Amino acid sequence: MTTNTMVKSNPRIEHLETESPKNGNNGPIPYPKILRLIRFGFGTLGRVFPGPASNYALKLFGTPRFRARHKTSDPILESARNFEFSSRGLNLKGYEWGNGDHFILLVHGWESRGTALRTFVPDLVNAGFKVVTFDAPAHGDSPGNRTHIVDFAEAISDLLKTKGNPYGIITHSLGGAATIFAFHRLAHELEAKKVALIASPRNIQDPINEAIETLNLPGNVSQRFVNKIEDILKLSVTETTLANAAGKVNIENLLLIHDMNDKVVPFRAAETNFAAFKNSKLVTTQGLGHYLLIKDPKVIHKVTEFISS
Repeated sequence: MTTNTMVKSNPRIEHLETESPKNGNNGPIPYPKILRLIRFGFGTLGRVFPGPASNYALKLFGTPRFRARHKTSDPILESARNFEFSSRGLNLKGYEWGNGDHFILLVHGWESRGTALRTFVPDLVNAGFKVVTFDAPAHGDSPGNRTHIVDFAEAISDLLKTKGNPYGIITHSLGGAATIFAFHRLAHELEAKKVALIASPRNIQDPINEAIETLNLPGNVSQRFVNKIEDILKLSVTETTLANAAGKVNIENLLLIHDMNDKVVPFRAAETNFAAFKNSKLVTTQGLGHYLLIKDPKVIHKVTEFISS
């Protein structure tokens, strides 16, 4: 069944017409030119020294290429109330707006920061919510140089231990997988009425496979690389699917939003997640790609409407 047919035939799926960007690249962030040298090194020396090569691959995999910074300020940034909370020995940076009795948590993705989702703040505050977000380890203004999804998930759970359970959560990209991962690990402690996963991956295995291909890891290196990641996760990468958590997390209503032209997290991730979560609704767009979803006014309105309803 084609995507268009699926949208027309399923009442749980809605296509949202938006204005596609006329300029700018909304695809994956280009890799540096040095990657060619790194690929050559893994492809040659990696075969001879698989142990050190897998360690270096793990280091690269867990190191953000840059920290997201704000080039200019704006009223939303300036009105944020800053706070800190502890997670895994680090004092992470947090931000909040509004004074509602119920709060909405915003969770950013890889190489991003909490305030990248501030576009949702005005409408949510106007709807009567408090809004809370944070910078994950090694992201934004939080300390650290390397991180992984377990750190993301632990940061979410540690923040909620201090703030209590949120009414709703809005996530982007890896933030969605980390949120489901946290709720799955702490199924008896964490709960939320509404969760919106925007451009969320379907598992951790896809980015791992992409890293293996991007870095040109030989078979003996890639297997050690995967084993090291599984040691961190404390489970097999094949078990890291969001579908594996379906029915085991305390989330009443789930909204999936994904662009059909997403080149960072392909649309098949949304199809897989939608099929797994029976309490979900899928909203599709076409032309916004991966990053512009969280800036589009119609997407913001749709998410706020879902959270507030």
